Amino acid sequence: DLHSYYRRYNLENFTVSKTPTGKPFLVCTSGQIAEGQYLDPNSKLLFHFDHRHEKWGNDYTNYGYEVDEKSEKLRCCVQQRVDKYLQQYYVESSSGDSTAAVVYSKADKLVIYISGIAKALRNYWAGRWVACYHVDLADDCAVLTGRCRLLAHYFEDGNIQMGSNVNKITCAKNPCTQRPQTGKTYNFFTLLVLSLIHI
Repeated sequence: DLHSYYRRYNLENFTVSKTPTGKPFLVCTSGQIAEGQYLDPNSKLLFHFDHRHEKWGNDYTNYGYEVDEKSEKLRCCVQQRVDKYLQQYYVESSSGDSTAAVVYSKADKLVIYISGIAKALRNYWAGRWVACYHVDLADDCAVLTGRCRLLAHYFEDGNIQMGSNVNKITCAKNPCTQRPQTGKTYNFFTLLVLSLIHI
């Protein structure tokens, strides 16, 4: 089935496209609510994704759901830091849809997705960076694990593709179980998360 191939490819590569609200947003399994329906945890909007054409549909709806106050506060803090990281280290295309990052909070876990594409087809090269990081908040010691995939494609004289995978793991004090919970606690934790992400 061709549709399943498109869907699998987009979910594996966190395909990025602009939503009807004008912001780049990526496709991932954590955001899937129903077939073709994906939740943006920042805007709390539900979007429909066309896997064949790699585009978000024009229609979207508000999606109301209950969130844990502590984990949502941490999720927002990590999202802000990751957004700044993206602006600092990732080159955005003129169309504004080549990079995106999103942080989900689910069942004592944070999941961070990052996707970036750089290409200069006139110079015969293109590249992709895809990363997913899990933060387990179930215990006092939060375990951070992550995996990123890098693909470089050069095709001026022939067809050369180079790929690399990197796995990372670290541990930090869980800010959701610390007393008292302060902005400094959350900020320190998000800096540790970024140390895992930044290679």
